Amino acid sequence: MSRNWSDRKVVWLIAGMGLGLALATYWPHEPLAYGQTAVSGDEFAMCTVQTGAGDADAIFILDFATGRLQGAVFNNKVNAFSQPMVRNIAADFGLTERGDYVMVTGFVGARSRGGQPASGGVYVAELTTGQVVLYGFINITQGTRVPQELSVLGTFPWRAASN
Repeated sequence: MSRNWSDRKVVWLIAGMGLGLALATYWPHEPLAYGQTAVSGDEFAMCTVQTGAGDADAIFILDFATGRLQGAVFNNKVNAFSQPMVRNIAADFGLTERGDYVMVTGFVGARSRGGQPASGGVYVAELTTGQVVLYGFINITQGTRVPQELSVLGTFPWRAASN
């Protein structure tokens, strides 16, 4: 009695399931979604920024009255905020009075010669100057208490300045 194809279907099914399970286990993967958020009130805005794979997000707060952008990274190795960051963005926009800001985050993937940059950045738009500025930072995984200044990665005008 000869064996035909229909007799071997179960063997092939089990072999395919085993191969699929092995590939799913050892194939490198990234999370499908990231939870970056931004929210704004009358006096300030707050957002989270992705720092790097396996690291906690950074949190940033923009004070509209002072034009100061401050942030920190939650160091999940010591369960505390570390790596404080700061920038006077009012000076970047050339403002001497209160600005009218909007802030969002996004993936940047910038390159740097001086350390590992965070994979995300903070975009800030200002209404009266009509400018958008992108801020980035170096992700220091050891955790430091020395504030670093946020870097301007780029700017562009989105409308004419209003006076």
